[in-house]
Amino acid sequence: MLVLAVTGLMLIGVLGSTYVSINSQRYNDSIRNFAEYMRSIYAEALSPASITEDEDAAIGNSSDYAILGKIVVFGVNDSDTVYSATLVGTTNKNLPDEDFLTSITDIDSDGTNTSVFCGNPTAGQPSSVQSYTPLWEAKLAQANNMPSGAHYPNQFKGTMIIARTPTSSTIHTAFAPDKVYDFSGDNCTAANAAFRNDLSTQHSGFDTFFEMNEPTGICVTYDSIRVHREVRIAADGRNASAVWLRETDPEDGANACQN
Repeated sequence: MLVLAVTGLMLIGVLGSTYVSINSQRYNDSIRNFAEYMRSIYAEALSPASITEDEDAAIGNSSDYAILGKIVVFGVNDSDTVYSATLVGTTNKNLPDEDFLTSITDIDSDGTNTSVFCGNPTAGQPSSVQSYTPLWEAKLAQANNMPSGAHYPNQFKGTMIIARTPTSSTIHTAFAPDKVYDFSGDNCTAANAAFRNDLSTQHSGFDTFFEMNEPTGICVTYDSIRVHREVRIAADGRNASAVWLRETDPEDGANACQN
């Protein structure tokens, strides 16, 4: 009986350490995968490809019409699924690069020219909306340095613009805290209308989006992991290294994923 008891305790210890090791590996996979996803968004904004299946109907960068970058929406229907889509439109080329938000919200009599590309089936152009779900049911949480003032462990919610003007090689990041456009399913057209309306009011002085002056932090959390890490997106950058993993410390004040 004593031998069985000791063996049982040893087995429990082995299984426990194995469980912790598996969870740690899953968490590491989750955060690396999310960081790579955000780098891919950044890369698409840096080097956009034409949107088309028909060369005669291609939308690409030109002097009058351009692919500006990407829109990324977090917290749709309170889930951790992330939706991204391509931003297209014209911009005011007479403004300096630091007036990025003013540039992409430049409006005419029909409102803003910036739009989410929802597709044009008759021209062989599928919707640009794509979805991403973090691995192993990891959660995306609010980092303490975000402009909404919310703190970990609140769910990360809001809409991020990662884009540039056609005359600039610098990618800018703008964020609308808690502003969620539902691009899921067949909702692209309606969500795009709401987005364009907000950009028009932005141009009129009612701020929905805020151009980030500091890196944007998104905490990736996992229930059984106590110390979490943060994926950071630079306020502006010129390559995919503008997205990086940041080790966090619970005593690191305003920039930590505190638990």
